[in-house]
Amino acid sequence: MASERTYWIHDLSPFLLRFPENPLGLEGIRYYGLSYLLGFVGAWWLLRCYNARGRFTIDAETRGNLMTSLILGVLIGGRLGYMLLYDFAAFVANPLLFFRVDQGGMASHGGMLGVFVALLWFARKRYRFMELSDVIVTLAPLGICFGRIANFINGDLWGRVSNVSWAVIFPTSPTVFNPVTGVFAPEPRHP
Repeated sequence: MASERTYWIHDLSPFLLRFPENPLGLEGIRYYGLSYLLGFVGAWWLLRCYNARGRFTIDAETRGNLMTSLILGVLIGGRLGYMLLYDFAAFVANPLLFFRVDQGGMASHGGMLGVFVALLWFARKRYRFMELSDVIVTLAPLGICFGRIANFINGDLWGRVSNVSWAVIFPTSPTVFNPVTGVFAPEPRHP
């Protein structure tokens, strides 16, 4: 394996824009939040295109209501999934932590369950669930793509240990002893 100097060391900031001292305690605009916004706007735009081309008929008001349901499903489900699966003890001790999204913590599988519940609720009014699901599943890849780019920028979800030329050293990944340098250090990983 080559030395660490041949690999890029991940040092990207998770912030698109940092706020100077803010009385509300807001740190800034994070790429992760921006990825959610871009995913939701992209989904709304795709639904509009589907309607214009006659692929899925949905008027503007119904499209807005559907998007509201999906956004709530993603956000509530994702946050609740994280709290229940990854931070349960803290959640039980202080359920109001659910609202501390500024401290991170979303679970994609919780978001998927949230969308499932939102679709069940929304479909009962006007659409068959399976018909609606067939359309919604085409919207998800765009949001997931933006989310994975934000995960990379944040240094989350590092891949498997690798020695390919494009491997990245994520400083927060687990460390191992490197006999060449004589220190414990993170190994290069496939991004």
